[in-house]
Amino acid sequence: MQEHSKDINDLVNCILWINQKGWSPATSTNYSMRNPSVANEMYISKSGVDKQFFSANDFMLCETNGIPLPAYSSLKPSAETAIHAWLYQRSSETQCILHTHSLFGTVLSKNLHEKGEKHLRFSGFEVQKAFPRIDTHESIVDIPILANEQDMAEFISTLEHNFDELPASNCFLMAGHGLYTWGKNLAEAKRHLEACEFLMQCYYQNLLIS
Repeated sequence: MQEHSKDINDLVNCILWINQKGWSPATSTNYSMRNPSVANEMYISKSGVDKQFFSANDFMLCETNGIPLPAYSSLKPSAETAIHAWLYQRSSETQCILHTHSLFGTVLSKNLHEKGEKHLRFSGFEVQKAFPRIDTHESIVDIPILANEQDMAEFISTLEHNFDELPASNCFLMAGHGLYTWGKNLAEAKRHLEACEFLMQCYYQNLLIS
């Protein structure tokens, strides 16, 4: 990984920052970055790694169809590698994917999904402008909420069905599970992540005072 050590180290630092936020409990969450030199390859986090101690050695290389490269065939990628693979294959602009398990993302998505809600909706917040094509706080931002599914093939089918709603916010929630965000680079993916997490906390605080 020497050739792309800065890209990887930047992502490692982001993962450690996410862990310090409490958004990756109990070895959960997964992260990936498209290989800058080989468009159909991605670095992705190995399964079951404690993110408090995450390092560059905890990435492995897979093709963007989710199949590990021969040198990594004995290792186990994240259980949700198929989601990363689908997002990379769906858009060549996607270069980095972050998946968190924050308290607010987990609880709000579960609660709203159980009530039959399909989105977590925001309007009136200045930070909404962190998302693509949103240039005013008066816009409406919807974060899709998709049912949690252990069968990745079934979940990918759900993604296919809902894809038209995904590009506007570059994110979605898995009910009772967590948040996925992505971008054309790490900085953009992180910006989307921070905006989502902040807005979800705002949503929760509004519930407490209303």
